[in-house]
Amino acid sequence: MSRLLILLFVVCGAPVIAQDGWEWSQVKELPITTGHNAVAAVQLEGKKYIYSFGGIADSLKIDDIHQRVFAYDVINDLWSERFPIGDSLGKIGAAASTVNGKIYIIGGHHVDEDTTVICSDKNHVYNPITDTFEVDAAALPTPVTDHAQAVWRDSLIFNLGGWSNGMAIADVQLFNPAYNSWQQATSVGTDSTDRVFGSSAYILKDTIYYIGGVGQSNQGFFETNVLRKGVINPDDPTQIEWQNDQIISNNAYFGAVCSGHDQTVFCLGGAAEAHDFSGMAYADSIPVAPNASLVKYKSSSSSSTTVFPTEFSRTAWGGIAKLGGGNWMLVGGIDSLQQPTSSTLLLHNQDLSNISQSKQPPFFEVLDDGDFYRVRTENIGAIDIYNVAGQRLYSHAKKLADVLINKNDLENGILLFVYDDNTNVPVTVRKINL
Repeated sequence: MSRLLILLFVVCGAPVIAQDGWEWSQVKELPITTGHNAVAAVQLEGKKYIYSFGGIADSLKIDDIHQRVFAYDVINDLWSERFPIGDSLGKIGAAASTVNGKIYIIGGHHVDEDTTVICSDKNHVYNPITDTFEVDAAALPTPVTDHAQAVWRDSLIFNLGGWSNGMAIADVQLFNPAYNSWQQATSVGTDSTDRVFGSSAYILKDTIYYIGGVGQSNQGFFETNVLRKGVINPDDPTQIEWQNDQIISNNAYFGAVCSGHDQTVFCLGGAAEAHDFSGMAYADSIPVAPNASLVKYKSSSSSSTTVFPTEFSRTAWGGIAKLGGGNWMLVGGIDSLQQPTSSTLLLHNQDLSNISQSKQPPFFEVLDDGDFYRVRTENIGAIDIYNVAGQRLYSHAKKLADVLINKNDLENGILLFVYDDNTNVPVTVRKINL
């Protein structure tokens, strides 16, 4: 069978790409519904895992705030429960970051019976290798919740703004896991517009991209739609040069999530209105609607583009887990019906990866696994199987999880497994099915 014939077959089965290259998929759901959960990713022995820490479940009542922890095995598309967060009460509004293989769950808040917010100074340390919480790291100098959190060079965690002791703050609290110590970095500013909570952030190279949030004035809360850029001094990371704010969208972003790759930062989710943990607007106690837009900003051109990914919009996504290869995962959240969800969503954009620059074929292997063939790849794409006559016997979309194919569903004889990631030239594996 000619390579041209293989290409024609595979392209016909390629996945449909959404606007601007964004593609959404649903994978295995969480065992519970939850929102406001802290989310982080980690890689162990070549395998990738997503962790969800705490949040609020079920009917979004105070009693539904929990300490439960879940781990998602990406290869096997499987969630399992772990030991709960080692705190006295459940918490929401925390943020989780991975540095050097450990996850730091920082800040957040408890809510007592009369709805009083009690900000936390806890800095929990989860070790995925031992599957345990270690002794808490050094406490936050200023307890904070609903803050933005971003990692610089897999070494330092920047905690930006947030809500503390009844007010929004502009502090930048810098944690160094290697020394288990905190320092104060350059504040975002001194104006009331600089003090926000519910914002999101990501660091590209040495620049912090700090987006949205809600501030305070004498008239009450006000939502923001601005991007603040802070250039980190690599010789002294406590020194940040904050630049002028830039309007990034017509829409405000409260409680959105933010990530990026290379020269692109994007944020999505959250709401255009400030709201409480149950999704009720502070201004009028009416349920808020999730933002339906995704905002993409390119640092090279200083421009932004708003796209509409799909109906998969949520408030109370507690974080976005970057997996590499143009893949991100979002866990739980509160949907447009004001219900916490158990959904786990895979967001893919091959343009935000280095796949197209690869100088070798993409990783692709077919393993014998008893009565099955187990197919592994490094990216999402499509798997097709052909017999020697060029007839396609099997076709399946390949997400990040392994694909198990029953050998009894295939012909005996020589089989050609073809993997296409829609970027590289398709690669093949030859197997003999007995």
